[in-house]
Amino acid sequence: MPRRRRRIISNTCYEICFRARATLPFVAYLIIKLIIGAAIARTQRDNKVILCHDIWNGSHPHIIIVAKDSQQCVNFYSEIQKKITDALKRLVGLNHLQIWEGFPMVAEIADLDAAKERISYLYANPAQDNLVDSIEKFPGYSSWEDFNKCFNFLKAESKKVFPWIRLPSIPKLISPCLSSTQDSNFVRLVTRRNKEKHLLVRKPNQWMSCFGIETDADVENINKDIVRRIREREELSRLKRKVENKPLMGISKLCSQPILKFHVSKKKERKIFLLSSIRKLRVQLIKEFQEFCILCRECYLDWMSGKINVEWPPGAFRPPLPPLVNLLPIRT
Repeated sequence: MPRRRRRIISNTCYEICFRARATLPFVAYLIIKLIIGAAIARTQRDNKVILCHDIWNGSHPHIIIVAKDSQQCVNFYSEIQKKITDALKRLVGLNHLQIWEGFPMVAEIADLDAAKERISYLYANPAQDNLVDSIEKFPGYSSWEDFNKCFNFLKAESKKVFPWIRLPSIPKLISPCLSSTQDSNFVRLVTRRNKEKHLLVRKPNQWMSCFGIETDADVENINKDIVRRIREREELSRLKRKVENKPLMGISKLCSQPILKFHVSKKKERKIFLLSSIRKLRVQLIKEFQEFCILCRECYLDWMSGKINVEWPPGAFRPPLPPLVNLLPIRT
C-alpha cells in the first residue's frame, strides 16, 4: 500500500513523531542530550518551524510545532534525523547505521482541546510507559523545564545555546554504557572541540495562536488545564501499575542503558495525519484531504504522461518529472 500524501498548511499546529525500528537511540545520557539539543539547534538556525514542545523518549520523540513553510517543515524533521544518525555513527564507531522506521508521522492538530490532549500525553509519556513516576523525574531530553518557565505569556520564549557539533569532533566510545564521570567527560570534550554556537529558541505557547488565543490570561488557564491532564494521566498510570503489580524502570536504569540498545516497540499503530476532538470537524477535514488526494492523483497521471503544464492543487508536493523522450544510439 503506498504511503499517504503529505500536505502541510502554514500557521497550523502539528505533531511530529518518528520511531527507531529496533534500537533505543535516546537513552538518558548527557552526551545524548547534547547531541539532540545540538541537532535541533543547528537545524533551526534558519527558523524552519516554530518549536513549541518536545520530548525524546527512548525510541522516539514527540514534537509539537507550528509550520510556516511546507518544504522547510519537511527539512526540519529530515535534517534532525540525519544529524542524530550521523552523530551516533561516530559515537559508536559504525560505518553504516539505519535507525528510523518508515516515514515520520506529521499530524495536523485541528482544535484546541486536541492540542491540550496531545501536549498532556507528551509530558505524561514517561509515566505511562512505566519509566518514572512523573515528568519532573524524567532524566531524558525534554522541553518540560522551558514549558514551566514560559507558563503565563503568549509570546514567552526560552533560549539555550548549543555547540555546532562537527562530526570529526565526536570521539568513539569505549563502551556503549557510560559511567556518570565518563558521560560528563565526553560532554566537556565535545563542547570544548566545537567553539561555534547556535541558539535554540522554543516558544511553548505559540501553538495557541493557531486557535485564536490572544490574551495571557487565556494562556495561563490553558496551561493549567494541560498540567491538570498530565497529573491525571500520571495518577492513572500509578493505579494501573499497582493493579498489575508492575515496577517502574527508574532513573538509575534509564541512565545506564547501552546506547542503541536492541529494542522493538510493541506499538504498531497506523500513522495518522489528523488529530481532532470534534467529530464533525474531523470528518470534514478528512473529506477535504481525500478530495485533495484525488486531484493529486489526476495531476500525477498527467505529469507521468509528459504534460508539463499540469496545475497541481495548492500545497501539493510534486514528484520528479520523468524523461519526456527516450534517447536512441547515434550510429555512423
